[in-house]
Amino acid sequence: MKTLTKGRRMASARTLAGAALAGMLALSALALDVSTAAASPAPPSAGLDAGMPSDGLHPDAPVTAPDGTRIWGTREGAAPASVARAAMPNTIEIRVDGARVRSSVPNGPVVGLAYRGQTGGANCKVSSGGYTWGLVSVNGSYGWMRTDLFTIIYQSTGPWGSLPRC
Repeated sequence: MKTLTKGRRMASARTLAGAALAGMLALSALALDVSTAAASPAPPSAGLDAGMPSDGLHPDAPVTAPDGTRIWGTREGAAPASVARAAMPNTIEIRVDGARVRSSVPNGPVVGLAYRGQTGGANCKVSSGGYTWGLVSVNGSYGWMRTDLFTIIYQSTGPWGSLPRC
C-alpha cells in the first residue's frame, strides 16, 4: 500500500469535498425544480365552470336532453314532469362555490349556479370538451354540470362513485 504525501492527501480531500459539494448543489437544484413544479398555478381551465359568467345567467335557455331533445320550461326550480326528481336517482353534493349548471355541453348558456354543500340529484353522464358532464337538478336549476364539481353521496344506479352513461 502506497502512502500519500501530505500535499497529495490535501489535494484528494479537496477533490472529494468538491465532488460532494457539486453533488449537493445538483440535488438542491433538483429539489428546487420539483418544488417549483409543485407550486405551479392551476391551469386556466380549472375554474372555467365555476362562478358567475361574464354574460350572466340564462334561466330561460332550453336544456338539451341526452337524446338531443330540447326541453323548455326548466326555470324557477322546476324541471318538467318528464324529467322530475324520479329521473334523478342519485344524490350529489356540490364541491365548489358557483358551480355552473349549463343548458348543453360543453359551452351551453349557464342556466344556474350551485354552491358548496348544496345537494341535488343526478341522472347520467356524457363526455364532451375534455370533461365528463352529469345531468343534474340542483339549487333550482336543471341541466349539465361537470362531474368534478360534485360528489355522489347516494347512488341507486351504476357502480359506486360513477353515474351511468346517458
